Amino acid sequence: MDSNPRENYRNLFDACPDPIVITRVRDGRIVLVNREFEIASGFCAEEALNQTSVGLGLWPKPEERERCFKLLQEHGEFRNLKMTLRMKDGPERPYLLSASTVWFDNEPCNMTVARDVSELRAIEAALIAARNAAESASLAKSEFLSTMSHEIRTPMNAILGMTELLGETRLDQQQKKYLALMRSNGAALLALIDDILDLARVEGGRLELEKTSFDLPALVSTVLQTLQPKANAKALDLIAEMPRELPVHWNGDPLRLRQILVNLISNALKFTDSGKIVVSIRDIPQEPEMLHFAVADTGIGIPAEKCAEIFSRFTQADSSTARRFGGSGLGLAIVARLVEAMGGRVWVESTIGRGSTFHFTVRMEKAAQERTTSDSAISELQTVGRSVAQSKDCCALRILVADDSIDNRFLLKAMLKAAPYQIDEVEDGQQAVERVRSASYDLVLMDVRMPTMDGLAATRAIRMWEQDHERSPIPIIALTASALKEDVAECLEAGCTLHLSKPITKANLFAAIDEATNSSSSMGERLAG
Repeated sequence: MDSNPRENYRNLFDACPDPIVITRVRDGRIVLVNREFEIASGFCAEEALNQTSVGLGLWPKPEERERCFKLLQEHGEFRNLKMTLRMKDGPERPYLLSASTVWFDNEPCNMTVARDVSELRAIEAALIAARNAAESASLAKSEFLSTMSHEIRTPMNAILGMTELLGETRLDQQQKKYLALMRSNGAALLALIDDILDLARVEGGRLELEKTSFDLPALVSTVLQTLQPKANAKALDLIAEMPRELPVHWNGDPLRLRQILVNLISNALKFTDSGKIVVSIRDIPQEPEMLHFAVADTGIGIPAEKCAEIFSRFTQADSSTARRFGGSGLGLAIVARLVEAMGGRVWVESTIGRGSTFHFTVRMEKAAQERTTSDSAISELQTVGRSVAQSKDCCALRILVADDSIDNRFLLKAMLKAAPYQIDEVEDGQQAVERVRSASYDLVLMDVRMPTMDGLAATRAIRMWEQDHERSPIPIIALTASALKEDVAECLEAGCTLHLSKPITKANLFAAIDEATNSSSSMGERLAG
């Protein structure tokens, strides 16, 4: 049966889920509305026809109506303009308007389609609020973890420092075992604190990557040397493989790359009792700025169904893993996020009982330096160490220790007592400033977080006093429980000569004193300039 085309078009017109209005160009009067317009506006067709949209009061903001009409006159159409409309006896509501010029009843007309976006706006606002709340929560979490890190590291500084001093005394074999256990567990606790802070920093978007030139084989060699004692303790071979043609110098973040390698190799050492661990590096011909790393072990392996999960926070391959091998399950989560931040990806291939291979890629730029073969580049790095504490030529310095913790002041004095130093102590930054103004010191060991006046404010006050009285700057070593890059920068900007993070070892303390006192003259020239 034949149908009426006009009736069909009218049915389609009424079936549209958005309000539609057709108005004449010559006078702006409405000639047709669809059913959804009647429902949404509250005007029946008879009320709307032959009226203008202005006459119906649909435009609460005249400037928006003028904009729409101008666009139609200039371009003949517009799409998805954000506008505000007021329907009959109703509040103003947000709409997206689209319009174009059409022919209707043999004359030019404007057809306007309006889409109510009130619910979308409400959802958008809820999402924005949720995002802001999440960002605030993440920031609060990071700040909380940073504070807790300081609060935990401060007593840990005293505990580990005193165990170091205790190890220098005469002990029997049983006491040495007890001391070794204290040191081992203290180091494990510090590693856990660092892992939590790293994860919070990455998830909070506070991780900043550096871009500097570095020697890749030397970096890998240093990592292997650091972990070699652990491999020796289990009679494991620790090997690095690198193609001869691979460039030596690259631009990237060597600190984060080292952190990834240390985490993966340490993980392999933990779960491997016999055999070897092989670290291999190669370039990717299809992607010249990508490097591929693999850490293969002959350990216990990982079930296939767990391979994807182990990169999640606090997740290990088996519930008994933590009981048997220890660990928090944060190391691989940090690796995954660092690799992602460096433009790569990480994955694992494993067979139960035969071992695992952890692969990761990172984006690096080849540095414009001379290439050398891997045979000469991957070599034993010779480290030259010295103990200032044991030097009989150590000069007699007058040192001021500023720290609100009586335990930390006692520890610092105990570490320094072997050297011919004169030690004075104060409990806060204000006292430190007053002492520096009234007495002559060769060095200040300044804790950053103290009551009354913190270490950074005290350092600024000392530097200002020195400039006002034309005094040479006293070397100031900042002692903090944080090694974050931004915290180090803040210490240096305040005028500190060096930054030393807790827990402090005796060797690091004397090395810092030696560096600060030897560089004090050059620092004076920098500050004066």
